[in-house]
Amino acid sequence: IELGHRRIAHIRGPAGHLSSRSRHDGFVAALTEAGLDVDPDLVAEGHFTFDSGLGAMSTLLDGRRPPTAVFAANDDMAAAAVALARSRNISVPDQMSIAGFDDTSLALCVFPALTTVHQPVAHMAEQAIAHLVSAVRAGPEGRVKQTYVVPHRLVFRGSTGPFSL
Repeated sequence: IELGHRRIAHIRGPAGHLSSRSRHDGFVAALTEAGLDVDPDLVAEGHFTFDSGLGAMSTLLDGRRPPTAVFAANDDMAAAAVALARSRNISVPDQMSIAGFDDTSLALCVFPALTTVHQPVAHMAEQAIAHLVSAVRAGPEGRVKQTYVVPHRLVFRGSTGPFSL
């Protein structure tokens, strides 16, 4: 959005998956906050796999008005989006920006390297273990359902750039 893109697509994960819903909600909130409408034609479902990312990206590119930017719900699907764009002679990031989520090692293996949202996996694991230990110590009657939100950050790399005609 800050790079001037207005036709921004989302390759979401499976509808029944909590992290998929959360990432899609974040996508919708960001567009809404920027005063942009969510175009249903620019939302395609994937399944957090490279192959499903290829299918979703193909659907987006074959649409009546393809996007200028794509946010994928994970790096595997974002890598697929980059690969398919390049196979169709769409220059990333000159003609289309693509970003992912997770900051996996794959994000650095793609050319150009993926802009992605970094998740602090070690911190997430520590929180999960602490919660598990607490639940075991509390016993069945003392268990409480808890939700943790961990900090994340956007890592800018070569797959995103300013909108250009």
